[in-house]
Amino acid sequence: MERAYVYKEHAPSEIIELKGDELNREKDARFTMLETLADHDDELMEQLLEDIPPPRDKIFDDLTKELRDGLVCPVLVGTATRTNGVLRLMKALRHEAPTAEKTLKRLGLKAGPDPLVNVIKTFHTAHGGKMSVVRVLNGQVGDGTTFVTPERDAGRVAGVFRLMGPASEKRGPAQAGETVALGKLDHANTGDTLTAGKQAHPPLARVTALAPVLAIAVAAKERKDDVKLGQALTRLLEEDPSLTVIHNPEAHEVVMWGQGEMHLRVATERLADRFSVPIVTRKPTVGYRETIKKGIVQRGRHKKQSGGHGQFGDVVLDIKPLPRGSGFVFTEEIKGGVVPRNYIPSVEEGVIDALKHGPLGFPVVDIAVKLIDGSYHTVDSSDMAFRIAGRIGVVEGLPQCTPVLLEPIHQVEIVCPSEATAKMNALMAGRRGPDPRLRHPRRLGRLGCGAGADAGGGNRRLDRGSALGHRRGWQLHLQVRSHGRADRPQPPSRSWRPVRRPPPDFPRLRGPPVWRPAGLAATFRSAGGLRAPGVPGAERLRLPPTRPIRYPHP
Repeated sequence: MERAYVYKEHAPSEIIELKGDELNREKDARFTMLETLADHDDELMEQLLEDIPPPRDKIFDDLTKELRDGLVCPVLVGTATRTNGVLRLMKALRHEAPTAEKTLKRLGLKAGPDPLVNVIKTFHTAHGGKMSVVRVLNGQVGDGTTFVTPERDAGRVAGVFRLMGPASEKRGPAQAGETVALGKLDHANTGDTLTAGKQAHPPLARVTALAPVLAIAVAAKERKDDVKLGQALTRLLEEDPSLTVIHNPEAHEVVMWGQGEMHLRVATERLADRFSVPIVTRKPTVGYRETIKKGIVQRGRHKKQSGGHGQFGDVVLDIKPLPRGSGFVFTEEIKGGVVPRNYIPSVEEGVIDALKHGPLGFPVVDIAVKLIDGSYHTVDSSDMAFRIAGRIGVVEGLPQCTPVLLEPIHQVEIVCPSEATAKMNALMAGRRGPDPRLRHPRRLGRLGCGAGADAGGGNRRLDRGSALGHRRGWQLHLQVRSHGRADRPQPPSRSWRPVRRPPPDFPRLRGPPVWRPAGLAATFRSAGGLRAPGVPGAERLRLPPTRPIRYPHP
């Protein structure tokens, strides 16, 4: 049956006749559908090869059979708010979707007395609390039924409801094959298989969400709503498992990841409308890091005498750079007891405190600090004094070690049509991705495919790197330049690289020190000190006023 419908607002749909290019597109789409059905039916395949039009009843029978066997999944178009396409969906569910008995048979299960349901959706209501939409596969489910899962107790049913759009109506027990909403199953999640028997049933199906591609930082508009926002995010994640919420303790922000701009927009609208939490959104903070390019031996001394018991700590630190990815290493080489053993852990604590905010305002990584000498006072030395001395030694020594700013580089894999390969390369190059002409082919593909390798189906697999600070809105450009056909099948891997030029939203330093891009070099000058950007109350760090810190070409 080949029909074309035009949906109109506040009016019934109309059947129209297709002409020209639209008719050709319909013919191609129908033939593609028949080829998919013929993959599981030899008779239909022979008819297509001999150019014999298959009977309409034969097509409907194949579609119904393969749908019930789980071989195909039809996609229906419509909108629930205007009831367009809803009637066709109801007919498909009635005549073509498998019954509960056939579903049990396909899954290899036997009917029994214990109720068995599968949770297909979860949502929260203002007055009814948590509602779990389930399909009853076996038995009878009524008010008071207690369900369990392999991991935990799901809870006790507090009402069986029939859903009518946004409204819900309480009803009697549900039989096998019905789809209903169950109230107050606080520990049941979307995709769980629930049973009322003594022994939990293994999961029938698990839906794995795609890796998120876009992120925004969310915060309550008023501080008094912080707790309310946390509760709303928990409920939102139960309703939509494809969302991911991560707390970034370094930037003190909550980051929400989703499948795209529209997905995140709908999620934020739900927070504001359904959960009544006014929020503000912004771009997530990019976690830059610092490292050093040369070593130095630096003394750190803390001496304070204000009457009575004073403070004294004196250490000599050997600061050296480490290879990328080595992290932080602290060692000691004290001889003769110049620094008592009980004060060495305090020195390490002070070093760690100083590395949290380097001379450029970001955490310092890939560095080794060795305690090689020092002195102490029998009365005035203490754990706190040596902790401060270790911190002073690192703070004064790092600016002399040629500090380098590191930015996160995400290695992303993109599968796109062959004709869009050039556009994808240009897009990623604009995000400061490495030039593929400069990369060795054997070092390109994490999955065994290099840049431009064949990914099957006329697609190409591109493996490129891009600076995180320059990837704002890249998912939208990715879809626009590929006409919605590009995909990123794997989550990105992360590495670090010295900054060549700052992104547009780079946090500029406050006061005399400024970011001065000059080609691929940048200079930080100090007329008396600098303050770590975005860190309220950070200690002012003193640098030599005539000695600039210059970035070499990476």
